[in-house]
Order: sequence, then C-alpha cells, then structure tokens
Amino acid sequence: MLNPRQIGFVAWLVLCCGYAVWKGERPERIGAAINLGAVLCSFPLEAGHSHWREVMLGVSTIDMGVCVGFFLLALGTDRFWPIWSCGFALASVLTHLARARSLDIPFYAYFRAEADFSYLALAALAIGTLTTQRGRRRARSQPDYWPPADSKMQASSRGSSNGISDR
Repeated sequence: MLNPRQIGFVAWLVLCCGYAVWKGERPERIGAAINLGAVLCSFPLEAGHSHWREVMLGVSTIDMGVCVGFFLLALGTDRFWPIWSCGFALASVLTHLARARSLDIPFYAYFRAEADFSYLALAALAIGTLTTQRGRRRARSQPDYWPPADSKMQASSRGSSNGISDR
C-alpha cells in the first residue's frame, strides 16, 4: 500500500508526465518515459527498504541510468530542460555516493535529497513542456511568408535602400 508521501509523488508524476505526453513533442515524451520507467523500476526496490538506513544499490543504479538517459537526450535536442533533469539526476547519484562513503549522513537527509531531486526533475520536464507549448503557439502566430514585406532584401530589389535612385 502506498503511504501519503508516495501518493503525493505519484500524483506529481502523473501530472507532469501526463502534461508532457499530452502537450509536449518527442523530447518531452522521451523525458516522460525516462521518469515513468525509473519510478516503475524503483517502487518495487523501495518496498523492501522502507527505512533508508543503508545505500539502496538498485535505486542508485536506476538513477545512474536516468542521468545517462537525460544526458543523451540533452545531446540530441535543442531543449534546455534535459540539462536540468540530468543535473538533478547527477545530484541524486552523488547523494547515493556520499551516503555510501559515509553512513554518518542522517538517513532522513538521504531520503529527502533523493525525493527532492526527483520532484525537481519532474518540474523541469513540466516547465520544458510549457516552454515548448508556448513556442509552438508563438510560431503559429507568425505569418507564413518570409521575409516580411519591409525587409532590406525587398528594398534592395527596388533600388538603393538610401532613397537615391540608381538611374
């Protein structure tokens, strides 16, 4: 059974990934798939480790895969948000490494860092989708012809652009 923390996270996940699939383009849909895949793989692993007192090797491996996935997505697209998501995933991986290096880090800080970076990666996806959606709307409002009627190109075809005729 899901606890209230997990219910809140699943709601945020469904909201952000649903929005990316509904309104986003291919990069946003790939990002949603990366996030959904990571969560679907992580939940069974977290079920056996409800106390977060030791390093969760399975979850850290999934986080490394998420980091690589967003890194490759960032290389293959002109969007800004995969860079942010990759950064949050990298911070999550570094949190696992810090916890493995020193078990003196309080388990609640380890748990909170993992959760917060996941929320932030999803927020980056949602903001990226919103930015993409606004860009599409702005592109639709532009005229279909280019260059505009008053451009220098058309002025030079009529004669000199300084108002002095060549004749």
